[in-house]
Amino acid sequence: MTVIQPRLSRPVSFTIALTHYTACYRETTGQAIDRWPLVVQILQQFLDADRDFEAWRRRTQNGPAGGPPTS
Repeated sequence: MTVIQPRLSRPVSFTIALTHYTACYRETTGQAIDRWPLVVQILQQFLDADRDFEAWRRRTQNGPAGGPPTS
């Protein structure tokens, strides 16, 4: 697995909400988590729960014929 850490432009309100979410996560689980691993977990759960996306992947045999975009 390749690990990347992209730079993203995001609204300040998103950054604040994510900071609050990490505090909630820490309080709920008793474990601290950095924002980026938390974002990865949230996105993974989102993709896993998206039935239309899964159906599309099955229909296209895991994505478009050309593979993932490079840019």
